Amino acid sequence: MPLLVPRDITATNPSASTLEALNKINQYGPYGYEPNLGGAIVFTIVFGICSAFILYRVFARRAWWVLATLGVGAVFECAGNAVRIYGHWHADVVNPYIAQQVILVLTPAFIAACHFATLGKLGQAYPHQLPRFIRKPQWITAFFVILDVASLGIQGAGSGLAGSTEASDTDADVDTVNNYGLIVVGGLALQLVGYLVFNVVFVLFSLRLHRAGLLDSGSRLRAFLIATWSASALILIRSTFRTVEMALGWIGPVATREWYYLVFDATLVAASIVLLTLYSPADHVPTGEVVQQQAEKYIDEEQA
Repeated sequence: MPLLVPRDITATNPSASTLEALNKINQYGPYGYEPNLGGAIVFTIVFGICSAFILYRVFARRAWWVLATLGVGAVFECAGNAVRIYGHWHADVVNPYIAQQVILVLTPAFIAACHFATLGKLGQAYPHQLPRFIRKPQWITAFFVILDVASLGIQGAGSGLAGSTEASDTDADVDTVNNYGLIVVGGLALQLVGYLVFNVVFVLFSLRLHRAGLLDSGSRLRAFLIATWSASALILIRSTFRTVEMALGWIGPVATREWYYLVFDATLVAASIVLLTLYSPADHVPTGEVVQQQAEKYIDEEQA
């Protein structure tokens, strides 16, 4: 039997915005609204098409690192929005709500991991164009992915606690739910800091490639870098939005208005994945052999 959200979530001295959000939760269920059917279908289709094309390029190029990052992210986004289709007719059923919320909060971390791995592989292929404060090109991916995994774990823990508390069959207090939501804020903030550092390094790296004459007008690498940076900027904006959303409350004025999600999450993530589908890392990032040769050459020069 489906688990329904309790109708007696309470709050002590809530603000006007929290009280409004609380009333929506108690009226509609955990979403605070009925998920828009058209929006959910459109994004499910977009992410589904991108997933299929990404997987095709991954297997064609044997770029398994793209499968583990961008591929997983696109498939999860498709799944999360598909659950929202179900939520349109069953907005008060809790378990699917928790599933889509956790999936859609966490999935951009996989896209971020793709960006980090891209920079790491390009850095090993063109080590002399990296900013001087990066001494070991091979450590780039590891550093940013560790930050990403830590962020993922914190966000997952917070999302699970907040969602399960909101959906519990006992009386739930909005302050308790929102306090668990602050754990998600911590994970998002860590992701945001890591992404900001990444973007600074990526821009500096791109500028040095340009000055070295490696990004001539019309070059495939130049187009790919522009697409990658644009996709990264979109995820950065989305992460900023999610941080603000959770800071205002898991049960709050932003989380219970769907248009915020559709504009500042689904649309931005979709645009980011579409860019990386059209300019696939599987087709533009140097192969393992090239990276290994450049890395060995760089090490030899450092030791000379």
